Amino acid sequence: MLFRSTPGTAEMASEFPSIAPDHSAYADAARERRELKLQLATLHKRIRSERRWERLEQLATYWPVGLGLLLSAFAPALQGFLVAGFPGIAAAVFPFHALFNLSDLRLSGVLAQSLPLILLYAQFPLDGLFARMFLSHRVTFSGVCAQVSCFHFLGTVYLFLVSGAYIPFFLR
Repeated sequence: MLFRSTPGTAEMASEFPSIAPDHSAYADAARERRELKLQLATLHKRIRSERRWERLEQLATYWPVGLGLLLSAFAPALQGFLVAGFPGIAAAVFPFHALFNLSDLRLSGVLAQSLPLILLYAQFPLDGLFARMFLSHRVTFSGVCAQVSCFHFLGTVYLFLVSGAYIPFFLR
């Protein structure tokens, strides 16, 4: 034991005046703590609400992909209509499908049959993904349409080059 009670220490303790505890200071501190807890809870609630709205706003930027998914349901019908009436436009609208339908690529078995169909359905969602990517860079709607059309044009040119359709032009 470090401190022992001796008769001298009891006399020293009696010399100090007794200080009554101030209960109002404790009550004020407790009240301030409760108020801070309420303010902190309100702040956390507001932060959660703001984050929820930010997530919804970010999700709303994916509308081109959603539109592409909706249009992909009608892709086979659109492709059939375009092939029957306008085969050149069909290759421009669905360049991946036309490219993988070529027999020169030498794809085997199931892959040769399923890949063109997969790309037929995936064409519009991919276009929507490209459009979302371009829209995130503050490009106007007409600019996005021009950029996606440019991708389709480049796909058509690639298809034209790969298919060998340009050879008769050079043989004249």
